[in-house]
Amino acid sequence: RFSTTSLNGIVIPSPDPDRLAVPLDIFPSGLLQSVVTQKSFTADQPGESSGGAINLITKSHPEEFTAKISFGVASNENATGESNFLFADEQRFQPSPFRFAPRNKKPGLDTSFSSEIGGSFNVGDLEIGLVGGASYSEKYSHAEVERNRLEDDGGDASVSSSSIQTLSGYEEQLSGLFGASLRLNDVTTLSYTVLYAGKNEAEGAFSTIETESSEPVFETSASTVEREYWN
Repeated sequence: RFSTTSLNGIVIPSPDPDRLAVPLDIFPSGLLQSVVTQKSFTADQPGESSGGAINLITKSHPEEFTAKISFGVASNENATGESNFLFADEQRFQPSPFRFAPRNKKPGLDTSFSSEIGGSFNVGDLEIGLVGGASYSEKYSHAEVERNRLEDDGGDASVSSSSIQTLSGYEEQLSGLFGASLRLNDVTTLSYTVLYAGKNEAEGAFSTIETESSEPVFETSASTVEREYWN
């Protein structure tokens, strides 16, 4: 809550409106030169960093050319291939009206992908360094929850109402980082860094409520949250 995350000394806003912390998995680890952590508050730190501060320093001039690509898949036994999975919205990272009618559709596997590349070269007496990386991931969650309400009538407990709720969630995350630097001499270096982070979360829900005195009630809801920032 009272910690801050900086990229090359510039404070990064959190992509989550409910949390101040910045998820560190949006930064390709191979493009980081060092991570500086400061637990005690000092006068040169932002006021909201009383709980600690993290400064991520990217590589400006990689010592050698590097390239890395990774890909991963995972299966969620509660969600993968689930025929009752509710998709709230298929429009990802695109501004569009919400379509609040969850549709049954079987989700695939959880996937993740990341790539990193960097190197430096000389142009005359000038040394130029370039680094870049991107990551993408998507995962699904699914649960069915049953709730019963008990009433005590003269010492005998009975079920007065019951509900079965199906909850389906989807999370997608995309991030990218690019940096360029120009070394003029041993003490002067000009650098430029761009960071993009986007996250999309969607949830669909279907509930069946039964009571002793009325017919079953069916409720359907869907929500989606999209957020992104450039730095």
